[in-house]
Formats: sequence, structure tokens, C-alpha cells
Amino acid sequence: MNIYIDDNLNKNNIDIAESFFSTPKHRPFIAISLGSTPPPIEVAVQILKWSLISHSPIIPILFADDIATINYRAFGDSETRAIKEVDKSKRKHFLVWQEALNYLEKNEKPRVRFINWKDILNPDVQEQQNFVREIFNCKGELYKSILTLVESFISSAGKTYTLKRGLIMAEYVIQELPSLIFGIKYDEINYQMTLYPTYTSPKEFQNFLVAVIRNPDFKLYFNKYNKNELEYCKFIHMIISDKNKRNEKNDI
Repeated sequence: MNIYIDDNLNKNNIDIAESFFSTPKHRPFIAISLGSTPPPIEVAVQILKWSLISHSPIIPILFADDIATINYRAFGDSETRAIKEVDKSKRKHFLVWQEALNYLEKNEKPRVRFINWKDILNPDVQEQQNFVREIFNCKGELYKSILTLVESFISSAGKTYTLKRGLIMAEYVIQELPSLIFGIKYDEINYQMTLYPTYTSPKEFQNFLVAVIRNPDFKLYFNKYNKNELEYCKFIHMIISDKNKRNEKNDI
């Protein structure tokens, strides 16, 4: 289900990409965490070149802007300040990826599309989010798994974990979870391969996804809300070299 790729897209990684992109079945999208530092230009170019191996005519680059404010509020920012910080971070990320387009071939550039969270939010996704929230509020295994994940992100940001902070940040995971499991739907096309550039280790994230999918409650979720008979989304976690890492609030 999940693929975790270390470092900067070497030859073996390209071989893996080609094996997945050899059929039109796998349509990738690039997920941008606005709580993280943008990648260097050369890394963004590598990722774009890699994704363009796909048969998909469009490669969406998704900025999770609307839900990113949740994470800032978890650390005490007001809604107004959270929106301002997200807009600032989004601008930094956008400029990097926009510049990376300049290194693509003329026929490749139109295939890359910048999209926002609102572009993938539809009634089906909202229904899925409500169901996840309902299970979470039962305070069972899903509750424990989500709080364990957000605790690791809060601690890695050098902050003290409290239940209040955990519950605020849990809402981010609740709203994001459908895209982690099923991928996204954009312009009536299903994208079920997430390319996720990050500076952090995927260990906690991997453990979370495994725990969620093995959760008996989630089987009900999968059966009830998998209206298009989708497979689980493949998750390609790209770790950017530590030498480029800076202090971040979180990288979720």
C-alpha cells in the first residue's frame, strides 16, 4: 500500500516510479504541507520530472491551505494570525514550485496544475470527514491513533503536548484522512498516488496509517464510503536531505 522513499530520487527511485506509472491506473498528485519548509528548487524539479513519467495528463499540486490554519491555532495563534501565516507559507511554497516549472519542457508545463483544498472538497469528502469525526469522538482505537500521531508532531516541533493542543490538531487529521486513504478527486478524476515531500521521518506516519487501516471500525468506513470501489491510496514519502531542514511547527 505505502512506499517510503529515502533521500533525493536516485536511479532506484526512478525505477520504482516507472513500475507504478507504467499504466494509466496510477495518477499522482503532489501534496504540500504548509507547516513545512519549501524544498530547494532542484528537489522540486526532480519531483516534477519524476511525476511526469505518469500517463496522467494533469499533475495536481495540492496546497492544504484551508485546514493548515488548524495547526497554527493548536500552537496558540488566533484565527486571523493563523490565516496570515498560512498565506505567507503558501506563497513561499508556490514561488518554489512555480520557478521549478521553468526547468520543464514546453509540453510538460501545462500538465502541472496548482490547486487548493477547496478544489477537492465536495459532499462525498465532507460525508467521509463527518464519519471519521464520529468514530474519533467515540474515543476508541482511532482516537488513540490520531492523538498519538499529533503528539509526535507537537513534540518534534519542540512544544509541550497537552490534550487541548492534541484535540485541536486532531481535527486537521480528521479532515485530511479521506485524502490519505482514498486519494483526491479533482476535475472528475481520481488521483490515488500521493507524492509527499517532507523533511521528517515517515515512521510515525506509517504506523498511523497501518493502525487506521487495520482498525475494525475503519473497515466499516471503507465499505460504506468507498462508492467508486477505489483502492487504498499509495503514499510516496520523499525525504529531503537533513542539511536543508529548518525549524518547523509541524510537518503533517
